Amino acid sequence: MNKKSISLGALVLRVRDLDSMLSFYEGDLGLKGNRIDGKVLLAPKEGRSSGDKPLLILIGDSNAASPQEYSAGLYHLAVLVPNRESLASTFLALGSNGVYFEGFADHIVSESLYLRDPEGNGIEIYRDRPRDEWLFDSKGKIAMDTRPLDIDSMILELSKNAPELKARPQPFALGARIGHIHLKVTDLDASKKFYQEKLGMDIVVDVTGACFLSYGGYHHHVGLNTWQSLGGPHHSAGNAGLESFTLEDPERQLLDELVDKSDGKAATVLDPDGMKINIVS
Repeated sequence: MNKKSISLGALVLRVRDLDSMLSFYEGDLGLKGNRIDGKVLLAPKEGRSSGDKPLLILIGDSNAASPQEYSAGLYHLAVLVPNRESLASTFLALGSNGVYFEGFADHIVSESLYLRDPEGNGIEIYRDRPRDEWLFDSKGKIAMDTRPLDIDSMILELSKNAPELKARPQPFALGARIGHIHLKVTDLDASKKFYQEKLGMDIVVDVTGACFLSYGGYHHHVGLNTWQSLGGPHHSAGNAGLESFTLEDPERQLLDELVDKSDGKAATVLDPDGMKINIVS
């Protein structure tokens, strides 16, 4: 299936300590919070995603239970910035704010920074290489790997192309959006079948213990793995962590397959582990 126009929208997290999480997301990561109906919508202060289109939505719930480490749930959310200069600026700005990075990687198709929020939710911040630079294996599948990130060349490029950002680095200076989500699942075959057959995604990479799926030839919109969660508990609604994520389907390529056209502009489905997916037009 080739549903090119579908992309990721806002991701919702249920959090136990809203004040601590806002200190991190607003103070350390530099996002802008907007409180609406007991929720906090977080968006970049600058760029394409400014205004009323959030990256993340936080729901404060001090009674939320902590999920078991080996249960299904969020592995990491991934924030996509538009280019290498924005990634370098974000790296420098977050570093100056005292953010601890868990790791860095060059995935051939992209370059990534990795960190966690105060409640342990994994975060990837990345930029894509242009598609004409992507490599493919002998079977036509997109080649991805995990290699060291060349941070020095990234900062050098920032100095050359955007010296004002090098002098005053800002997080997400040129905008950002949710690029993909990576999930811990308990049965990889069942999850692959669901995301292929129910949601119309194509498998891009399929390796032992993990699978990456996408729309329109992207390197992945959804990652699945059983590295920690094979045979573990399903996701429990109301636990801290992932509450839901969103697929934006402006041309209703998927939405009209799930609900009657008279049913409005949204639908909600649960994956085999009980994780909620909102499909909106």
